[in-house]
Amino acid sequence: SDAMTHPDHLRKGLFLILAQHNFDYCKENGGKFIYGFPNENSTPGFKKKLNWEFKENLHVWIFNVKGIPLLWLKRKVPFLSSIIESYQNVILSILNTPAQPYISSVIKKDQYGVYKNASYLKYKLEYSKSKFIRIDKVLVWLKKNEMYLLVGDVEECNEKQFQKVMSRLKFVARILGVPHIRFNINENSNLSARLNFLLKRDKKEFPIGYLLFDNTIDMKKVKFTMSDNDTF
Repeated sequence: SDAMTHPDHLRKGLFLILAQHNFDYCKENGGKFIYGFPNENSTPGFKKKLNWEFKENLHVWIFNVKGIPLLWLKRKVPFLSSIIESYQNVILSILNTPAQPYISSVIKKDQYGVYKNASYLKYKLEYSKSKFIRIDKVLVWLKKNEMYLLVGDVEECNEKQFQKVMSRLKFVARILGVPHIRFNINENSNLSARLNFLLKRDKKEFPIGYLLFDNTIDMKKVKFTMSDNDTF
């Protein structure tokens, strides 16, 4: 279900009607809460008109990577853009591994996250350009743009495996010519603790919105990653 409105029918109040239908449907079918990541323009409307709460944030960690300056080349020599893009896509295709259900590494004792089961992954990957790679038996969900190798999620793993994941991700970013690796995650999660050990988090942060149908749920215990955003 969705609350998106066709461009020909904007400013008719349809978004609020569709949203309320979605909320009712979720409650009737056992949903405990709804979550989302509205942008700064949408957040006030979700607060005032839909009664969403915004008490948690996604925080940002950005690792700089020195590698092939392909972004610089694309800007200086525009006709190379399509060639560079093809090269990057080939590299990611070689590294790509089939998606499989897994447990996210943001989860630890008394904390919870989005359940990455087969139906969820099928839904997410149907329209997404994101990829899975496997590093030391650990699944890593990622997506590329010009500036960032965006890490959507990392499978549950031990500290030694995580160090290998970070080392390999830096290597992948270098050969792709992508200058940064980026994570968006709640603070106080298992994964954020490991990132904090490696790098001070960025000042950027993004609100997590939610509407509770069960007031016994403590949203501070629910942890999200970039892959939980519907645009990933």
